[in-house]
Amino acid sequence: MTESFADILRQFGASVEIEHANASVQTRAFVQMIRRQETKEPREETNFGAADLRRWLYIGPKEQPLQAGDKVRAGDAVYVAQHAAAIYVGAEKSHWWGILRPEREALA
Repeated sequence: MTESFADILRQFGASVEIEHANASVQTRAFVQMIRRQETKEPREETNFGAADLRRWLYIGPKEQPLQAGDKVRAGDAVYVAQHAAAIYVGAEKSHWWGILRPEREALA
């Protein structure tokens, strides 16, 4: 089953670069904005200025780990992984899942 998912990523995923602390790798993944139910503006005023509240979902291949703090470059956009985890189907790793924020808005 995980081979089928890997085929889907290779065929339909976008070309991305994952920048870890000490290396970067090219791969194919899905990066899509997470839609919110409410219709209000996706920005919020903070003490430091306006913050972008939008988040992106990352789904990538099992061979390329994603960790919180990694940068993900997709097209002209740069994101920082806020959360990441390996997803398993039974005992076999299927893929990597993550929640991304735009780099300029990422909080340390």
